[in-house]
Amino acid sequence: MTGTLRILRSEFDRLIRSLSLWIVGVTVGAVAAVSALTSSIQILGQGSVESGGGWACMLDGMRTGLALTVFALLVTSARSLAGDHESGLLRMAVTRSVSRPALVLGRLLIAPLPILGGLLASFLGAWLVARSQLDFGPLVEEGYEILSAEELRGEVALGLFATLPALVALWAFGLLISACSRTAVSAVATTLVLFVAFDLIKESLSQESLYLVFASFAPSLSDSSPLGEAAQVVQGFSDRGFSDELLSLAMWLPWAQALLIVGAAVAVIRSRTL
Repeated sequence: MTGTLRILRSEFDRLIRSLSLWIVGVTVGAVAAVSALTSSIQILGQGSVESGGGWACMLDGMRTGLALTVFALLVTSARSLAGDHESGLLRMAVTRSVSRPALVLGRLLIAPLPILGGLLASFLGAWLVARSQLDFGPLVEEGYEILSAEELRGEVALGLFATLPALVALWAFGLLISACSRTAVSAVATTLVLFVAFDLIKESLSQESLYLVFASFAPSLSDSSPLGEAAQVVQGFSDRGFSDELLSLAMWLPWAQALLIVGAAVAVIRSRTL
């Protein structure tokens, strides 16, 4: 699409130079560290874990950090198109030979930067605390090895990998709401209200219905994500964790829904007056 790379470069420069996003990154890391510290105190207080408590401590911190990252992603993507429409930047870009689909696609392609930034901040904050308080060996309770270090590492990696597609879909969702909105404030408010409302009703849904929505696979206050389940597994709960079918669903469903959402956002941008 004409101008996609130009929009991508512009969004990259904007994100890198945004002081507020750097502050959010530091905040995410700090929140993850505090959550990990709280988890380590609980684990040490229970006294039943003789080895391997670092994995659960780290994942607890990362879950909290990524839940905050989700809100930051929604706010940033929801502000983008609506804010630039409000300021006249979208119209200016089109007059300079940028196609309307490129306005959406360029902003979509920048998604890995804030997503990986939030993931890195969450990991560093949680890992530093977990490393200082507990160890990352095999999970041993009352002299019995429940999971090896390799198995624990695999659960963590799988949980993270299966969570990432949902974060991309959430970014696309924010872009769609942004494309439909006239102001940045209304776009952000609508996006957050819809996400929080879904989060509140998740527990009343059956598993079959719950995991047909990409947002179910993202870390949140009412966590139903693969990462949340992995945090239970590394604590030794053998009845927790995603089945192979759910893991497969987490890998492809958010991508498919993200494509549909982006297509809808492009259609809206094509039809609206800039």
